[in-house]
Amino acid sequence: MPDNPDPAASRRTLRRELRRLREARGWSHHDAGATLNWAPNKLLHIENGVVGIVPTDLTTLLDAYGVHDRGHVEQLFRLAETSRHLPTAAYQAVPPSTIKFWNLRSSAVRVRQLETLLIPGLLQTESYAREVIRAYSTPGLSEEDIESRVSARLDQQALLVRDDRPHLYFLIDEAALLRPVGGREVMRRQLEQLKRLADVPRLSVQMLPLQLGAHSGIRGPFQILEFVDEDFVLYIDDLAGGKTTRDMEHETLEYLSVFWELETVATRPDDLPDVIDRIVAGLAD
Repeated sequence: MPDNPDPAASRRTLRRELRRLREARGWSHHDAGATLNWAPNKLLHIENGVVGIVPTDLTTLLDAYGVHDRGHVEQLFRLAETSRHLPTAAYQAVPPSTIKFWNLRSSAVRVRQLETLLIPGLLQTESYAREVIRAYSTPGLSEEDIESRVSARLDQQALLVRDDRPHLYFLIDEAALLRPVGGREVMRRQLEQLKRLADVPRLSVQMLPLQLGAHSGIRGPFQILEFVDEDFVLYIDDLAGGKTTRDMEHETLEYLSVFWELETVATRPDDLPDVIDRIVAGLAD
């Protein structure tokens, strides 16, 4: 179990080790929670990366699991500490809620994202991302901060090539593909990148055609993160460019139903290259 200075990687390593220790004890989440007198979902959320773990809780948990080896305990505490740090100085320009979301997304087993206006951040080219971030920025944000946010967003795309990456499902409204963000050339390169991504394993991109008219997704973009044991977290973009968490189960399930419904009326993932070729041809007109 190697140390890793990256916060997202440290959190993944920590949550997996805590799960391994619980299972070695022969306990379910319910068993452990009852023993520790914790709320039913507390340990589940810790293991899934939905929340971090404070030192006092980590001490309690390791005592309950019978972990007393000093080196092992110190290593777990280092992982817990590292997971609370920002990964690079560039991230200082990113809203804290967005950083929390990124760390959480890196721990998910499935990510479902609906976008009605723009190409999802994980799929954006550098030029496209820069145009979007500049448009979203609050008045007075410096060019240095804009470039820092661009770099931070592009760093997140390492998720696409990670060996243990989650399954990624994207639904994009055709309006987002037609909107010439940054002009024709920027948009052409962005569309070509989408086409290349069609071959990436565990990544699915579907388009919602304009001919659908009004549909249940036009209320706005959202993302649903799914973790082990079918634990879900709903995220909705806020006006400040950050992320708002919705942790109410019934609301999350409503959005999940919307996503599944839209998947049935969207283009098939295998059709993406043809869809992109048609739109790129239109840019040349």
